[in-house]
Amino acid sequence: MAKNVVIVGLGRFGSVLSKELTQAGYDILGVDRRPDRVREMGQTISKAVQGEATDPELWRDIPVKGADAGVVAFSSSVEANVLAALLMRRAGLKHVVAVSRSELHSEVLQAIGVDQIVEPQVESAMRLARAFGTNIKDYLEVTKGFGIARIPAETHWKGATVQKVQQDEDVTVLALVRGHRVLLVPSENDKLSEGDVLVLAGKDGDLRKLPS
Repeated sequence: MAKNVVIVGLGRFGSVLSKELTQAGYDILGVDRRPDRVREMGQTISKAVQGEATDPELWRDIPVKGADAGVVAFSSSVEANVLAALLMRRAGLKHVVAVSRSELHSEVLQAIGVDQIVEPQVESAMRLARAFGTNIKDYLEVTKGFGIARIPAETHWKGATVQKVQQDEDVTVLALVRGHRVLLVPSENDKLSEGDVLVLAGKDGDLRKLPS
């Protein structure tokens, strides 16, 4: 697993990613051209430096040797985003991830050898569409037409067993969240209480039909 990660762009996306990866045990080198962002993030992550990610000199100066992965975490400028990703690749980073803002942008990133492309706006819109008008609080696509949803048990299922939920709703209960406890693959005989949250897997159509 990559332990040393270079993240370019410490805006909203990049700062959240940096903080979460730091909490997960990663050593983060953050890069941003804005001194205020560098000062702020320098108190949270392993190291933060000020610089322009499109400047080849930067990649000769910062300690990227030994870094396992790099992330271009901004997409405000397509040209700068692509150039930063290319310079990351040339600097020898083993795995390069970049944020994209359009289908064409993604094609360009793919063409220069970016390993993983993230389209936050598209992914957020798709997740919202899956959950819109339902009681689903979060959704993760597994494959086309099939996903995992997080949904409160509410009063409709109060007192029902896990087995009854699976039979009636044609879904699989992956986990039961009860307060601060997470029961993975709960027993079919476990009864649901108000306040419980279910993590369910199933076809999109079946998930959308769950009681609201």
